[in-house]
Amino acid sequence: MMKQSYLGKHALFGLLGAIAVLTVVPVATIMPAYAVDDLEGTDAPDLTAVQAKIAVKDYKGAL
Repeated sequence: MMKQSYLGKHALFGLLGAIAVLTVVPVATIMPAYAVDDLEGTDAPDLTAVQAKIAVKDYKGAL
């Protein structure tokens, strides 16, 4: 009789653990990850002319 109670308790913990995992994993995978890139360097080249050429599809001129 003791063995059946022991197995029943662990089956309940296993079921509750599975429910917890199945609840947390989809929520954790759906949440997007945001990258923070707000560091502005002063030594970067000015690419406004290149961006303007790409906007008008002048790819050879942009290179």
